[in-house]
Amino acid sequence: MQLTHLPTGTVTFLMTDVQGSTRLWEENASAMRVAVARHDELAAEIVSANQGHLVKARGEGDSLFCVFERATDAADTAIALLLAFAAEPWPSGISLIVRAAMHTGEVELRKADYYGPAVNRTARLRGLAHGGQILVSAPTHQLIKDALPPRATLLDLGEHRLRDLLRPEHVFQLGHVDLVGEFPDLHSLDQLPNNLPIQLTSFIGRERELAEMKQLVVDSRLLTVTGTGGAGKTRLSLQLAADLIGGDGDGVWLVELASLLDPMLVTQALASVLSLREEAGRPLRDTIVESLRSRRTIIVLDNCEQVLAACAELANAILRNCPGVKVIATSREALQIAGETTYRIPSLPTPNPKLNLAPEELQGFEAVHLFLDRARAADPSFALTAQNARAIAQICHRLDGIPLALELAAARARAMPIDSLASRLDDRFRLLTGGSRTALPRQQTLRALIDWSYDLLTDAEKIVLRRLSVFAGGWTLDAAEAVTADVETLANPAGSAFAIEPFEVADILVSLIDKSLVVYERDRYRMLETMRAYSAGRLTETPEAVLIRDRHVAFFAQLAQMARAGLRGAEQRDWLERLDVELDNCYAAMEWGLSGGTGSAEAAGLAAGALSGYWSARGRFQEALYWLRRAAEAQGVRPEVQTFARHRLATILSTKGDFTEALMVQERLVHDARDLADDLRLGDALSSMAYALFCAGRLDEAREAAMEALEIARRMGSAPAEGYALTTLALTAMQGGDSGSAWEYGQQVLTARRRSGAPRPIAVTLANLGQIARARNDVKGAHTLFLEAVALAMQTHARQTLGHALEGLGACAVTTGHYPEAARLLGKGDAILRELDVHPDAIDRHGYDETLAKLRASIPSEEVATLWAGGASMSDDAAVRLAQGLADPIAR
Repeated sequence: MQLTHLPTGTVTFLMTDVQGSTRLWEENASAMRVAVARHDELAAEIVSANQGHLVKARGEGDSLFCVFERATDAADTAIALLLAFAAEPWPSGISLIVRAAMHTGEVELRKADYYGPAVNRTARLRGLAHGGQILVSAPTHQLIKDALPPRATLLDLGEHRLRDLLRPEHVFQLGHVDLVGEFPDLHSLDQLPNNLPIQLTSFIGRERELAEMKQLVVDSRLLTVTGTGGAGKTRLSLQLAADLIGGDGDGVWLVELASLLDPMLVTQALASVLSLREEAGRPLRDTIVESLRSRRTIIVLDNCEQVLAACAELANAILRNCPGVKVIATSREALQIAGETTYRIPSLPTPNPKLNLAPEELQGFEAVHLFLDRARAADPSFALTAQNARAIAQICHRLDGIPLALELAAARARAMPIDSLASRLDDRFRLLTGGSRTALPRQQTLRALIDWSYDLLTDAEKIVLRRLSVFAGGWTLDAAEAVTADVETLANPAGSAFAIEPFEVADILVSLIDKSLVVYERDRYRMLETMRAYSAGRLTETPEAVLIRDRHVAFFAQLAQMARAGLRGAEQRDWLERLDVELDNCYAAMEWGLSGGTGSAEAAGLAAGALSGYWSARGRFQEALYWLRRAAEAQGVRPEVQTFARHRLATILSTKGDFTEALMVQERLVHDARDLADDLRLGDALSSMAYALFCAGRLDEAREAAMEALEIARRMGSAPAEGYALTTLALTAMQGGDSGSAWEYGQQVLTARRRSGAPRPIAVTLANLGQIARARNDVKGAHTLFLEAVALAMQTHARQTLGHALEGLGACAVTTGHYPEAARLLGKGDAILRELDVHPDAIDRHGYDETLAKLRASIPSEEVATLWAGGASMSDDAAVRLAQGLADPIAR
């Protein structure tokens, strides 16, 4: 029996659609008209027979949207529908294969239709399914698991991310013995390549905008989504990207640009998302284009406005060279390049408060819907009533339907009566607009709300909030205490003294979180970007602005110095991950310190030098060069700090293979040291220049510089400089074919470095000596040296040395005829070095080509490839055990 009234409260939705219907319509439209008519007849009969109600189509004309008071009726209907469709004799050449999804939740009924998260979640769940498959959410599973239809089954498919970007859903498959039971993996975000983040709040409304934007992406390869601050550009674009991701494409990749200040870093940001590294002698943009040339993917460039020109250039290069790539950009203004389509996000529809609409009528406005959802998140007991309906309508109307403004206002709903909220907001608008509520842009309406929120804070909250604005990309509690708490009393804008004690900071942060001005997640705090910009403006109005920024520089300069030491030891991975998170703060600190006019230049210069190890490990050479060049030339940086930055700059340049500029930097260091008659600096500079000369192939000059450096190092008693100079002498001897002299120099290096006691340099030297021993045909000695190098490399997490030593062990195994073990060790070593994007020098790869040729001549090439791949996938520990197992056979 057909229901005469649509059910409300908690209901179960059933949604279906036909697999491949677009193709079927294109191939045989006349047959499809007959088939779809029969599809609709069968659906109406079965849904009605099971106490369900057909609401309307959701999607194409062949989809069904059904609602049931009982989940068991929905389950009966789903199975009956698929059984009927499977048994139906469809017109010739047509076979309608249907997928279905069921979800139970509370509903919002407006104008004979359903809205809200439960409806959207059902549709997203249906999007995971394959033709012939019925998917069931966890809430529905709980209601039907003990009352299944005859011969029905339930299969646990685990948790999957739906395309609404909220929490994962535990998904089950409802089956039947007469239906297909096995299907490919679900089309969930977990199974598809993407880096779309889980969102903390539900996506409200915007169905029309989403539909329009999807069509624009079909028709255009660049869609720029524009709108005022707080309009919801990012959230809408993320949902669009999630909806567009397909199982046969190469995914969707989000590039977050909000924290970038320098346009030069835009390309690096995309490269990092795509896991691409810079290649020596090749622009990074060319590497990106080449990687994307044959891919079908969507790139989302989020928050382009502050680096607009760089985003436009990058998008233009991609569009012109990568035909399968589409770009979605969010910005407050268009990129203005050929082929661009812009879409300005309108405000959410708002009610006219003068109409005194009833609560059920107000719910039809998306601004009200959003406000209610966020107010309930702050206070679950909050509800739209006849008493507060007009005030809510006023709030939504006065805020012009701007999502961020609505969310900030909704957070206050738990702290004051809604009438008071509306009246205070109205007063603030009149103050800012001089009586005219429509004369100024929406951005000023948003500022009015933030002004009002700020004015409601205590003095302590205001001070901490504006001081927190110096952080980029979030902060930890210890960072907040170091930067915002007072060692000495500072004056606030009113001129009175007000000090923040360190122990107060945590409590103030909790208060700011409660007021939705700060967000806490995964042990970090952050501000919305609009609020951060607002607070930064407030900070500049105070006499403490320079001091607070200098504190920020000091904190992150100290962190960088700690990381420099940590990156050399067993905690390398932990420090790399920590710097990944704090990189935006480090860049903001260096930007301030190196811009001049502050007392933080020296600290910023030290930070740049200290971060060079991080940049090298991560392959972020463009960023390294940018900051080291600035540090090397910045005003206010002491000469010895500039020397340190130039030294690290030259090292990075050599690593990248840019020996010409590396030598220019080193020659300047040598020249400055000679002018100052500073032998200690001169020895260090000559050691570095000697290595750069060697890398450039200028062996005689390298040998001459290294000999002078060695003499100075020994006279000054500098063991590190002595080791560097001797290493270059060993390299030049090895390159010149004099393995005997190379061995003697190498032994001296080992003696000097054992004297210094630093395990990492010792490991490097042992690996170098292993290569020299192998060149002298001392395979047993080489194997012993490589094993000792491996042990130290594992102990100190020196992965570059580990890779070189494993390759050396593989070469020893080739020499002694242990070919399978050799292929696996060489594969592992090669994998590590590729991971690090290392550019090896001559001693690292001495005889490497000959080793590979002998290996490939000894066993079939297919076997080499299989063993090589197996070695590449081995753990470090397994590779070491394999090498250790060869010690006795090689010794014999």
